Amino acid sequence: RETVTGVSSDLLQQYAQHISHEAAEQRKAYRGWDIDLGPGQLRFAERLKELTEDVNDRWRHWMSDATLDAIWGSPSRGGAFWTQYRFFDRHLFWHLDSWKPLRMMVDVWHPSAQMRQARQPWGVPDIQQYREWFREACDEVEGIERAGIRFRTGKEMTPLGAIAWPSGRHLGGDEEAERFLTRVARVHEGFLARVAEGRRSD
Repeated sequence: RETVTGVSSDLLQQYAQHISHEAAEQRKAYRGWDIDLGPGQLRFAERLKELTEDVNDRWRHWMSDATLDAIWGSPSRGGAFWTQYRFFDRHLFWHLDSWKPLRMMVDVWHPSAQMRQARQPWGVPDIQQYREWFREACDEVEGIERAGIRFRTGKEMTPLGAIAWPSGRHLGGDEEAERFLTRVARVHEGFLARVAEGRRSD
């Protein structure tokens, strides 16, 4: 009997078929911009990073602003996948999660203004200030709709605000995805411009 490995083994054949099926599903999810699945989230995060890396560098002024621009992802304990694009000063990041809007987050462990004031000429903004800047940045970009979320502090991260997906969590194709990503990148830039202005006025 012909097998994928040249070895007659039902168990091996079943395993090979399983891997082939998983690979096909991954390719399908990646092509379809399905934000509920890991490949779709990763594709979105990678494109957003491409659109915003120069913006991040533009507002880095102090030694503490380590160039990170990292994308992390992992399944949660419930099995749903999440992806983060960390982009500024080690504690600000976009968070993609199954069944939830696109959220900008801040680590709850970010340094307080009192701790940082002694080491550099500006204090870290508080959570409410970040949220106000996020709201303003969203409101100035046409086609961006803010989404309602629970503004509660978690054990590891706190949401600053959220953006609704334009077509559920399946972005509907490359053209729609690119339009949406371009708008999100403008929100990203507007938010960081406000962070920079906050530094200058602090």
